[in-house]
Amino acid sequence: MKESMNRLATAYGKLFRTALSARQQVGKLNRHPRLLVLAFHRVVPDGERTLRPSLAVSVSSFRQIVKLVRRHFFVLAPCEVADFLRGDLRPDSDAVLFTFDDGYADNWFNAAPILNEAGIKAAFFVTTGFVAGTHPLWWDVLLASVQQVALEKVGDIPKIEEETGVASLAREIVSLPEERRLEETNRLISLLKNTNAAQRLALVRRFAEAWNGEEALKKLSLPKALTWQQVQMLHRQGHEIGAHTVSHADLGMLSLEHAREEIVGSILALEKVTKSRVRMFAYPSGLPNPHAKRRELSAILNELGIELAFSTSEGWNAVGGDPLALGRVNMTDTTLTDAHGRFSEDRFYAVVGGFFRRGGALRRRLRNALRSAA
Repeated sequence: MKESMNRLATAYGKLFRTALSARQQVGKLNRHPRLLVLAFHRVVPDGERTLRPSLAVSVSSFRQIVKLVRRHFFVLAPCEVADFLRGDLRPDSDAVLFTFDDGYADNWFNAAPILNEAGIKAAFFVTTGFVAGTHPLWWDVLLASVQQVALEKVGDIPKIEEETGVASLAREIVSLPEERRLEETNRLISLLKNTNAAQRLALVRRFAEAWNGEEALKKLSLPKALTWQQVQMLHRQGHEIGAHTVSHADLGMLSLEHAREEIVGSILALEKVTKSRVRMFAYPSGLPNPHAKRRELSAILNELGIELAFSTSEGWNAVGGDPLALGRVNMTDTTLTDAHGRFSEDRFYAVVGGFFRRGGALRRRLRNALRSAA
């Protein structure tokens, strides 16, 4: 099954690359470029095992992405995005913007040197509580805790909404062999995204305390955050520093008052460090539903002087698009690498072409086409 998926992804990537190349040639004539926003979270040393692979690319993959993008696209600086969306900047080819979410320290150590060497300016969206040390990212706490949890202490996990299946899954995870815990914990994270913050926090804390009591968070081996000095240095190097709330809160599950506090708190903390106005924002967990909530949050962002806001909704952006609801494409080695764990240009084009978000219908059509061509 996995081999079949790899073949389909490669085939789709080749097709999308060909179509994109043809479109680029036509674009030079009609000048209707699109904007592809790449979303990164962590850039880790080659061979480093991460607890959440869906948020990481290796240094070598990142280098290859930078080379590929510079070769085939027009690289936008964050300060050029608004002009592009208004149609005041019309490059001959589709444009790409590099963005980084959350504020992991490896952004400074591993990504920034490669960007600077290539002359690329990126946008870094910082979760200010993570950097300040007051709000560790809940999924990192959960993953690290599950790796260490003592089985006999987890029987009394707080009851979470039964319809999510979170409580039963949590109990199952800790009884699994160690090598399976990571995979199943990432399933748990996906379920927890759909619970409210209080329930989620109760379960995450219980996992942490089950391992080493109330001091667990101090003793868990968690990924490091940027320091304020590093945030300041990124800004001085010409990169854009954007807000990402204080605690990585899902704004769609908060009251408007609480959502405003999260947004304002992060903006004020960043402006104090950078001595510059914050103009960009990235929604943690994506744009909220229903659309009425989106409009209300957009009004808050407008009021606070935010000019551009980015979601987790995958897709390309057209000239004239909503500047406060820009789509992005997540970059992770789980989809970018081939069966041998090496970065693949065909897989890159499959990812940015939407292969992994379009579902089974597309894959069935591709499979049938490949069989017909055989």
